[in-house]
Amino acid sequence: MTRVVLINPPVEKIKEEHDAPAHGHIGLAYLAATLRQSSIKTTIIDAKLSRLSMEEVLDSVSKLSPELIGITSFSHEINISAKLASKIKERMSGSTIVAGGPHASSLPEETLKNFGAFDYLVKGEGEHSIVALAKAVLNSEKKAIPGIPGVGYRQGGQITVTPKADWIKDLDALPFPAWDLFPEMTVFPVISSRGCPFKCVFCMKMLGDRIRLRSPENVIAELQMLHKSFGAKDVVFYDETFGFKKTWLGQFLDGLMSSRLNQELKWGMITRAHVLTRELLQRFKRAGCVKIDFGVESGNDRILEIIRKGETKEDFIRAARLIKQAGIKSHSYYILGHPYETKATAKETIDFAAKLNTDYISIGIMIPYPGTEVARLASLGQAGYRKISSDWADYNKQLGKAIELDSLSAAELTRLQMVGYLKFYLTNFKVLPFVKNLWKYRKLVLAILKKYVSQVKTNQVATQGTS
Repeated sequence: MTRVVLINPPVEKIKEEHDAPAHGHIGLAYLAATLRQSSIKTTIIDAKLSRLSMEEVLDSVSKLSPELIGITSFSHEINISAKLASKIKERMSGSTIVAGGPHASSLPEETLKNFGAFDYLVKGEGEHSIVALAKAVLNSEKKAIPGIPGVGYRQGGQITVTPKADWIKDLDALPFPAWDLFPEMTVFPVISSRGCPFKCVFCMKMLGDRIRLRSPENVIAELQMLHKSFGAKDVVFYDETFGFKKTWLGQFLDGLMSSRLNQELKWGMITRAHVLTRELLQRFKRAGCVKIDFGVESGNDRILEIIRKGETKEDFIRAARLIKQAGIKSHSYYILGHPYETKATAKETIDFAAKLNTDYISIGIMIPYPGTEVARLASLGQAGYRKISSDWADYNKQLGKAIELDSLSAAELTRLQMVGYLKFYLTNFKVLPFVKNLWKYRKLVLAILKKYVSQVKTNQVATQGTS
Protein backbone atom coordinates (compact mmCIF):
# COMPACT_ATOMS: atom_id res chain seq x y z
CA MET A 1 0.00 0.00 0.00
CA THR A 2 1.28 3.46 -0.94
CA ARG A 3 1.99 5.49 2.16
CA VAL A 4 3.41 8.64 0.53
CA VAL A 5 2.41 10.36 -2.71
CA LEU A 6 4.61 13.08 -4.25
CA ILE A 7 2.99 15.42 -6.77
CA ASN A 8 4.25 17.72 -9.49
CA PRO A 9 1.13 19.89 -9.78
CA PRO A 10 -0.97 20.26 -12.91
CA VAL A 11 -1.36 23.43 -14.94
CA GLU A 12 -4.68 25.07 -15.68
CA LYS A 13 -3.70 25.43 -19.32
CA ILE A 14 -0.58 24.35 -21.20
CA LYS A 15 1.21 27.48 -22.42
CA GLU A 16 4.92 26.70 -22.41
CA GLU A 17 7.49 23.90 -22.38
CA HIS A 18 7.62 23.82 -18.58
CA ASP A 19 3.92 22.92 -18.58
CA ALA A 20 4.41 19.85 -20.79
CA PRO A 21 7.97 18.57 -20.28
CA ALA A 22 9.64 15.64 -22.03
CA HIS A 23 10.94 14.26 -18.72
CA GLY A 24 9.86 13.80 -15.14
CA HIS A 25 10.60 15.99 -12.13
CA ILE A 26 14.08 15.05 -10.95
CA GLY A 27 13.59 16.49 -7.47
CA LEU A 28 10.62 14.23 -6.80
CA ALA A 29 12.53 11.31 -8.32
CA TYR A 30 15.32 11.79 -5.76
CA LEU A 31 12.89 12.19 -2.85
CA ALA A 32 10.97 9.06 -3.83
CA ALA A 33 14.16 7.04 -4.15
CA THR A 34 15.31 8.19 -0.71
CA LEU A 35 11.94 7.39 0.87
CA ARG A 36 11.94 3.98 -0.78
CA GLN A 37 15.47 3.35 0.52
CA SER A 38 13.96 3.83 3.99
CA SER A 39 11.25 1.25 3.21
CA ILE A 40 8.50 3.85 2.80
CA LYS A 41 6.33 2.89 -0.18
CA THR A 42 6.00 5.96 -2.38
CA THR A 43 4.11 6.86 -5.57
CA ILE A 44 4.75 9.83 -7.85
CA ILE A 45 2.07 11.73 -9.74
CA ASP A 46 3.82 13.96 -12.24
CA ALA A 47 0.82 15.83 -13.62
CA LYS A 48 2.90 17.79 -16.12
CA LEU A 49 4.66 14.79 -17.63
CA SER A 50 1.41 12.79 -17.72
CA ARG A 51 -0.63 15.84 -18.91
CA LEU A 52 -3.14 15.34 -16.10
CA SER A 53 -5.88 17.78 -15.18
CA MET A 54 -6.68 18.84 -11.62
CA GLU A 55 -9.58 16.40 -11.49
CA GLU A 56 -7.44 13.53 -12.78
CA VAL A 57 -4.83 14.20 -10.11
CA LEU A 58 -7.53 14.28 -7.44
CA ASP A 59 -8.95 10.98 -8.67
CA SER A 60 -5.48 9.37 -8.59
CA VAL A 61 -4.77 10.59 -5.06
CA SER A 62 -8.16 9.41 -3.84
CA LYS A 63 -7.60 5.91 -5.23
CA LEU A 64 -4.18 5.67 -3.57
CA SER A 65 -5.44 7.04 -0.24
CA PRO A 66 -1.92 7.91 1.05
CA GLU A 67 -1.09 8.87 4.61
CA LEU A 68 1.21 11.70 3.52
CA ILE A 69 1.15 13.88 0.39
CA GLY A 70 3.97 16.12 -0.83
CA ILE A 71 3.49 18.85 -3.44
CA THR A 72 6.41 20.67 -5.05
CA SER A 73 6.09 24.16 -6.48
CA PHE A 74 7.91 27.01 -8.16
CA SER A 75 6.67 30.48 -7.21
CA HIS A 76 4.42 30.88 -10.25
CA GLU A 77 2.75 27.54 -9.38
CA ILE A 78 2.15 28.03 -5.66
CA ASN A 79 -1.45 29.17 -6.13
CA ILE A 80 -2.43 26.07 -8.07
CA SER A 81 -0.47 23.85 -5.67
CA ALA A 82 -2.40 25.34 -2.76
CA LYS A 83 -5.66 24.92 -4.68
CA LEU A 84 -4.80 21.26 -5.26
CA ALA A 85 -4.03 20.81 -1.55
CA SER A 86 -7.38 22.36 -0.59
CA LYS A 87 -9.30 20.12 -3.00
CA ILE A 88 -7.48 17.04 -1.69
CA LYS A 89 -8.60 17.94 1.84
CA GLU A 90 -12.18 18.42 0.60
CA ARG A 91 -12.15 14.88 -0.79
CA MET A 92 -10.03 13.29 1.91
CA SER A 93 -10.59 15.02 5.22
CA GLY A 94 -7.70 14.50 7.57
CA SER A 95 -5.11 14.37 4.78
CA THR A 96 -1.62 15.46 5.75
CA ILE A 97 0.03 17.62 3.08
CA VAL A 98 3.61 18.86 2.83
CA ALA A 99 4.75 21.75 0.63
CA GLY A 100 8.21 21.73 -0.92
CA GLY A 101 10.23 23.16 -3.76
CA PRO A 102 11.76 26.59 -4.48
CA HIS A 103 8.85 28.75 -3.31
CA ALA A 104 8.29 27.00 0.01
CA SER A 105 12.05 26.95 0.61
CA SER A 106 12.40 30.69 -0.01
CA LEU A 107 9.34 31.83 1.94
CA PRO A 108 8.58 29.09 4.49
CA GLU A 109 6.71 31.16 7.09
CA GLU A 110 4.73 33.07 4.47
CA THR A 111 3.80 29.85 2.65
CA LEU A 112 2.34 28.26 5.78
CA LYS A 113 0.66 31.52 6.79
CA ASN A 114 -1.02 32.19 3.44
CA PHE A 115 -1.88 28.64 2.40
CA GLY A 116 -3.67 26.85 5.20
CA ALA A 117 -4.07 23.59 3.30
CA PHE A 118 -0.38 22.84 3.80
CA ASP A 119 0.23 21.14 7.13
CA TYR A 120 4.00 20.97 6.86
CA LEU A 121 6.80 22.27 4.75
CA VAL A 122 10.24 21.03 3.75
CA LYS A 123 12.83 23.72 3.18
CA GLY A 124 15.94 23.39 1.00
CA GLU A 125 17.61 20.14 0.00
CA GLY A 126 14.90 17.74 1.02
CA GLU A 127 16.10 14.13 0.87
CA HIS A 128 16.96 13.76 4.55
CA SER A 129 14.24 16.06 5.90
CA ILE A 130 11.39 14.38 4.01
CA VAL A 131 12.39 10.94 5.27
CA ALA A 132 12.55 12.13 8.88
CA LEU A 133 9.24 13.99 8.55
CA ALA A 134 7.54 11.02 6.87
CA LYS A 135 8.66 8.67 9.64
CA ALA A 136 7.38 11.06 12.29
CA VAL A 137 3.98 11.46 10.62
CA LEU A 138 3.50 7.83 9.58
CA ASN A 139 4.54 6.50 12.97
CA SER A 140 2.48 9.08 14.90
CA GLU A 141 5.61 10.50 16.47
CA LYS A 142 4.86 14.18 15.88
CA LYS A 143 6.76 15.18 19.00
CA ALA A 144 9.91 14.43 17.00
CA ILE A 145 9.14 17.03 14.33
CA PRO A 146 10.67 20.08 16.13
CA GLY A 147 13.99 18.22 16.10
CA ILE A 148 14.00 17.69 12.33
CA PRO A 149 16.13 20.21 10.41
CA GLY A 150 14.55 22.07 7.50
CA VAL A 151 10.85 21.66 8.24
CA GLY A 152 8.00 24.07 8.94
CA TYR A 153 4.90 23.30 10.98
CA ARG A 154 2.08 24.84 13.00
CA GLN A 155 1.69 24.36 16.72
CA GLY A 156 -0.63 26.21 19.06
CA GLY A 157 -1.48 28.76 16.41
CA GLN A 158 2.19 29.54 15.84
CA ILE A 159 4.30 28.81 12.76
CA THR A 160 7.74 27.36 13.39
CA VAL A 161 10.50 26.69 10.86
CA THR A 162 13.46 24.69 12.12
CA PRO A 163 17.03 25.58 11.05
CA LYS A 164 17.89 24.51 7.52
CA ALA A 165 19.38 21.06 7.13
CA ASP A 166 23.08 20.87 6.32
CA TRP A 167 23.92 20.49 2.65
CA ILE A 168 24.40 16.84 1.74
CA LYS A 169 28.16 16.37 1.47
CA ASP A 170 28.27 12.83 0.09
CA LEU A 171 26.02 12.95 -2.96
CA ASP A 172 27.19 9.47 -3.97
CA ALA A 173 25.35 8.12 -0.93
CA LEU A 174 22.01 9.14 -2.44
CA PRO A 175 20.16 6.50 -4.43
CA PHE A 176 19.66 7.11 -8.14
CA PRO A 177 16.40 8.89 -9.02
CA ALA A 178 13.36 6.60 -9.07
CA TRP A 179 12.47 6.89 -12.74
CA ASP A 180 10.59 3.60 -12.59
CA LEU A 181 7.82 5.50 -10.80
CA PHE A 182 7.22 7.73 -13.85
CA PRO A 183 5.55 7.10 -17.21
CA GLU A 184 7.82 6.32 -20.14
CA MET A 185 10.22 9.17 -20.91
CA THR A 186 12.23 10.14 -23.98
CA VAL A 187 14.76 12.36 -22.17
CA PHE A 188 16.40 11.77 -18.79
CA PRO A 189 17.71 14.59 -16.57
CA VAL A 190 20.90 14.00 -14.59
CA ILE A 191 22.54 16.16 -11.93
CA SER A 192 26.26 15.52 -11.43
CA SER A 193 26.79 18.39 -8.98
CA ARG A 194 24.81 20.71 -6.74
CA GLY A 195 25.43 24.36 -5.96
CA CYS A 196 26.81 27.40 -7.78
CA PRO A 197 29.58 29.76 -6.58
CA PHE A 198 28.53 32.70 -8.76
CA LYS A 199 26.58 35.72 -7.51
CA CYS A 200 23.99 36.62 -10.15
CA VAL A 201 21.45 38.99 -8.58
CA PHE A 202 18.39 37.27 -10.09
CA CYS A 203 19.14 33.66 -9.08
CA MET A 204 17.50 31.86 -6.14
CA LYS A 205 20.52 29.52 -5.69
CA MET A 206 18.42 26.75 -4.20
CA LEU A 207 21.33 24.33 -3.84
CA GLY A 208 23.84 26.61 -2.16
CA ASP A 209 26.85 28.66 -3.21
CA ARG A 210 29.44 25.90 -3.15
CA ILE A 211 29.75 23.17 -5.74
CA ARG A 212 29.35 19.66 -4.36
CA LEU A 213 30.30 16.93 -6.79
CA ARG A 214 29.29 13.34 -7.23
CA SER A 215 32.20 11.14 -8.22
CA PRO A 216 32.70 10.60 -11.97
CA GLU A 217 32.27 6.86 -11.37
CA ASN A 218 28.90 7.39 -9.67
CA VAL A 219 27.60 9.50 -12.56
CA ILE A 220 28.85 6.96 -15.14
CA ALA A 221 27.10 4.20 -13.17
CA GLU A 222 23.84 6.15 -13.31
CA LEU A 223 24.16 6.68 -17.07
CA GLN A 224 24.80 2.95 -17.53
CA MET A 225 21.72 2.19 -15.45
CA LEU A 226 19.60 4.62 -17.49
CA HIS A 227 20.73 3.06 -20.75
CA LYS A 228 20.37 -0.54 -19.58
CA SER A 229 17.16 -0.27 -17.54
CA PHE A 230 15.25 2.42 -19.42
CA GLY A 231 16.77 2.37 -22.88
CA ALA A 232 17.87 5.98 -22.46
CA LYS A 233 19.37 7.63 -25.51
CA ASP A 234 19.04 11.32 -24.62
CA VAL A 235 20.33 12.86 -21.39
CA VAL A 236 20.43 16.46 -20.16
CA PHE A 237 22.74 17.54 -17.33
CA TYR A 238 20.92 20.06 -15.16
CA ASP A 239 23.91 21.14 -13.09
CA GLU A 240 23.93 24.90 -12.64
CA THR A 241 27.46 24.95 -14.06
CA PHE A 242 28.34 21.62 -15.61
CA GLY A 243 32.06 20.87 -15.88
CA PHE A 244 33.24 23.67 -13.61
CA LYS A 245 35.89 21.44 -12.03
CA LYS A 246 38.36 20.53 -14.77
CA THR A 247 39.91 17.47 -13.08
CA TRP A 248 36.49 15.98 -12.43
CA LEU A 249 35.41 16.73 -15.99
CA GLY A 250 38.45 15.03 -17.49
CA GLN A 251 37.81 11.89 -15.47
CA PHE A 252 34.12 11.92 -16.42
CA LEU A 253 34.80 12.29 -20.15
CA ASP A 254 37.39 9.50 -19.98
CA GLY A 255 34.77 7.32 -18.29
CA LEU A 256 32.21 8.04 -20.99
CA MET A 257 34.69 7.02 -23.67
CA SER A 258 36.05 3.90 -21.96
CA SER A 259 32.54 2.65 -21.17
CA ARG A 260 31.50 3.35 -24.78
CA LEU A 261 28.53 5.32 -23.50
CA ASN A 262 29.52 8.02 -25.96
CA GLN A 263 28.30 5.67 -28.67
CA GLU A 264 24.98 5.02 -26.95
CA LEU A 265 23.96 8.38 -25.46
CA LYS A 266 23.50 11.89 -26.77
CA TRP A 267 23.69 14.51 -24.08
CA GLY A 268 23.38 18.22 -23.45
CA MET A 269 24.26 20.50 -20.58
CA ILE A 270 23.94 23.91 -18.96
CA THR A 271 27.23 25.68 -18.28
CA ARG A 272 28.98 29.05 -18.34
CA ALA A 273 30.61 30.47 -21.42
CA HIS A 274 33.96 31.27 -19.84
CA VAL A 275 34.73 27.62 -18.94
CA LEU A 276 34.62 26.51 -22.59
CA THR A 277 37.80 26.04 -24.63
CA ARG A 278 38.44 24.66 -28.10
CA GLU A 279 40.09 21.52 -26.73
CA LEU A 280 37.32 20.93 -24.20
CA LEU A 281 34.60 21.30 -26.82
CA GLN A 282 36.35 18.84 -29.10
CA ARG A 283 36.37 16.34 -26.22
CA PHE A 284 32.69 17.05 -25.55
CA LYS A 285 31.89 16.31 -29.18
CA ARG A 286 33.77 12.99 -29.15
CA ALA A 287 32.06 12.06 -25.88
CA GLY A 288 28.58 12.47 -27.37
CA CYS A 289 27.64 16.06 -26.46
CA VAL A 290 25.11 17.51 -28.91
CA LYS A 291 23.90 20.72 -27.22
CA ILE A 292 25.26 23.37 -24.83
CA ASP A 293 23.09 25.93 -23.04
CA PHE A 294 24.59 29.06 -21.47
CA GLY A 295 23.23 32.25 -19.98
CA VAL A 296 24.18 35.57 -21.55
CA GLU A 297 21.51 37.67 -19.82
CA SER A 298 22.50 41.07 -21.30
CA GLY A 299 24.33 42.61 -24.24
CA ASN A 300 25.41 45.64 -22.23
CA ASP A 301 28.73 45.56 -20.36
CA ARG A 302 27.55 47.82 -17.52
CA ILE A 303 24.45 45.69 -16.93
CA LEU A 304 26.60 42.55 -16.86
CA GLU A 305 28.64 44.13 -14.07
CA ILE A 306 25.55 45.27 -12.16
CA ILE A 307 24.02 41.78 -12.18
CA ARG A 308 27.39 40.25 -11.11
CA LYS A 309 27.44 37.90 -14.05
CA GLY A 310 31.19 37.47 -13.86
CA GLU A 311 31.47 37.15 -17.65
CA THR A 312 31.89 39.55 -20.55
CA LYS A 313 30.46 39.91 -24.03
CA GLU A 314 33.79 38.65 -25.36
CA ASP A 315 33.34 35.44 -23.36
CA PHE A 316 29.98 34.88 -25.04
CA ILE A 317 31.23 35.70 -28.54
CA ARG A 318 34.16 33.33 -28.14
CA ALA A 319 32.01 30.55 -26.67
CA ALA A 320 29.36 30.78 -29.41
CA ARG A 321 32.04 30.65 -32.10
CA LEU A 322 33.88 27.70 -30.57
CA ILE A 323 30.69 25.71 -29.95
CA LYS A 324 29.68 26.16 -33.58
CA GLN A 325 33.15 25.17 -34.80
CA ALA A 326 32.96 22.00 -32.70
CA GLY A 327 29.73 21.01 -34.43
CA ILE A 328 27.60 21.27 -31.27
CA LYS A 329 24.23 23.04 -31.05
CA SER A 330 24.02 26.09 -28.78
CA HIS A 331 21.22 27.73 -26.80
CA SER A 332 21.69 31.18 -25.26
CA TYR A 333 19.45 32.80 -22.63
CA TYR A 334 18.64 36.49 -22.12
CA ILE A 335 16.68 38.59 -19.65
CA LEU A 336 15.03 41.96 -20.20
CA GLY A 337 14.42 44.15 -17.15
CA HIS A 338 17.70 44.09 -15.24
CA PRO A 339 18.41 46.62 -12.48
CA TYR A 340 18.75 50.08 -14.08
CA GLU A 341 17.71 48.66 -17.47
CA THR A 342 16.74 51.22 -20.10
CA LYS A 343 15.29 50.95 -23.55
CA ALA A 344 18.78 51.47 -24.95
CA THR A 345 20.39 48.69 -22.89
CA ALA A 346 17.50 46.33 -23.69
CA LYS A 347 17.97 47.03 -27.39
CA GLU A 348 21.67 46.26 -26.99
CA THR A 349 20.67 42.84 -25.64
CA ILE A 350 18.35 42.25 -28.60
CA ASP A 351 21.07 43.26 -31.06
CA PHE A 352 23.65 41.13 -29.28
CA ALA A 353 21.39 38.06 -29.33
CA ALA A 354 21.00 38.43 -33.10
CA LYS A 355 24.74 38.94 -33.53
CA LEU A 356 25.67 35.93 -31.40
CA ASN A 357 23.41 33.81 -33.60
CA THR A 358 23.27 30.67 -31.48
CA ASP A 359 21.06 27.85 -32.71
CA TYR A 360 18.35 28.56 -30.15
CA ILE A 361 17.50 31.42 -27.81
CA SER A 362 15.21 32.17 -24.90
CA ILE A 363 14.33 35.74 -23.93
CA GLY A 364 12.69 36.12 -20.54
CA ILE A 365 11.32 38.98 -18.49
CA MET A 366 13.01 39.68 -15.15
CA ILE A 367 11.22 38.09 -12.21
CA PRO A 368 11.91 39.17 -8.60
CA TYR A 369 12.14 35.64 -7.24
CA PRO A 370 11.93 35.43 -3.44
CA GLY A 371 15.26 35.74 -1.69
CA THR A 372 17.11 37.31 -4.63
CA GLU A 373 18.79 40.70 -4.75
CA VAL A 374 16.36 41.73 -7.50
CA ALA A 375 13.44 40.95 -5.16
CA ARG A 376 15.01 43.14 -2.47
CA LEU A 377 15.54 46.04 -4.89
CA ALA A 378 12.00 45.75 -6.24
CA SER A 379 10.47 45.68 -2.75
CA LEU A 380 12.30 48.93 -1.93
CA GLY A 381 11.54 50.58 -5.27
CA GLN A 382 15.25 50.83 -6.02
CA ALA A 383 17.30 50.32 -9.23
CA GLY A 384 14.41 51.82 -11.21
CA TYR A 385 11.97 49.05 -10.24
CA ARG A 386 8.25 49.26 -9.60
CA LYS A 387 6.49 46.17 -8.29
CA ILE A 388 3.17 45.90 -10.14
CA SER A 389 1.85 42.53 -9.03
CA SER A 390 1.76 40.45 -5.86
CA ASP A 391 0.07 37.55 -7.64
CA TRP A 392 2.51 34.63 -7.69
CA ALA A 393 1.01 33.50 -11.01
CA ASP A 394 2.76 36.50 -12.57
CA TYR A 395 6.20 35.21 -11.51
CA ASN A 396 6.83 33.40 -14.79
CA LYS A 397 9.98 34.04 -16.84
CA GLN A 398 8.36 33.98 -20.27
CA LEU A 399 5.00 35.43 -19.28
CA GLY A 400 6.19 37.52 -16.34
CA LYS A 401 4.47 40.73 -15.32
CA ALA A 402 5.47 41.22 -11.70
CA ILE A 403 7.66 44.30 -12.11
CA GLU A 404 8.46 47.14 -14.47
CA LEU A 405 11.00 49.95 -14.49
CA ASP A 406 10.72 53.72 -14.47
CA SER A 407 12.11 53.74 -18.01
CA LEU A 408 10.44 50.54 -19.24
CA SER A 409 6.79 49.71 -18.65
CA ALA A 410 5.65 46.11 -18.45
CA ALA A 411 4.07 46.49 -21.89
CA GLU A 412 7.30 47.82 -23.35
CA LEU A 413 9.28 44.91 -21.86
CA THR A 414 6.86 42.48 -23.50
CA ARG A 415 7.08 44.32 -26.82
CA LEU A 416 10.88 44.21 -26.70
CA GLN A 417 10.74 40.50 -25.87
CA MET A 418 8.73 39.89 -29.05
CA VAL A 419 11.02 42.14 -31.08
CA GLY A 420 14.02 40.22 -29.76
CA TYR A 421 12.69 36.89 -30.97
CA LEU A 422 11.72 38.32 -34.37
CA LYS A 423 15.08 40.01 -34.91
CA PHE A 424 17.03 36.90 -33.96
CA TYR A 425 15.25 34.68 -36.48
CA LEU A 426 14.70 37.08 -39.34
CA THR A 427 18.03 38.95 -39.45
CA ASN A 428 19.84 35.60 -39.41
CA PHE A 429 17.57 34.23 -42.18
CA LYS A 430 16.30 31.46 -39.89
CA VAL A 431 12.97 31.47 -41.67
CA LEU A 432 12.27 27.74 -41.47
CA PRO A 433 13.26 27.47 -37.76
CA PHE A 434 11.12 30.55 -37.13
CA VAL A 435 8.06 28.97 -38.72
CA LYS A 436 8.67 25.65 -36.95
CA ASN A 437 9.07 27.29 -33.54
CA LEU A 438 6.10 29.58 -34.15
CA TRP A 439 4.00 26.45 -34.57
CA LYS A 440 5.71 24.41 -31.84
CA TYR A 441 5.34 27.19 -29.26
CA ARG A 442 2.10 28.63 -30.63
CA LYS A 443 0.38 28.48 -27.24
CA LEU A 444 3.20 30.45 -25.63
CA VAL A 445 3.26 32.96 -28.50
CA LEU A 446 -0.49 33.48 -28.17
CA ALA A 447 -0.17 33.90 -24.40
CA ILE A 448 2.55 36.55 -24.82
CA LEU A 449 0.45 38.41 -27.40
CA LYS A 450 -2.59 38.33 -25.11
CA LYS A 451 -0.50 39.60 -22.24
CA TYR A 452 0.83 42.45 -24.38
CA VAL A 453 -2.64 43.52 -25.55
CA SER A 454 -3.87 43.47 -21.94
CA GLN A 455 -0.91 45.55 -20.78
CA VAL A 456 -1.43 48.14 -23.55
CA LYS A 457 -5.12 48.45 -22.64
CA THR A 458 -4.21 48.87 -18.96
CA ASN A 459 -1.76 51.65 -19.85
CA GLN A 460 -4.37 53.39 -21.99
CA VAL A 461 -6.90 53.33 -19.17
CA ALA A 462 -4.29 54.66 -16.73
CA THR A 463 -3.35 57.44 -19.14
CA GLN A 464 -6.99 58.44 -19.66
CA GLY A 465 -7.52 58.48 -15.93
CA THR A 466 -4.75 61.03 -15.40
CA SER A 467 -5.57 63.23 -18.40
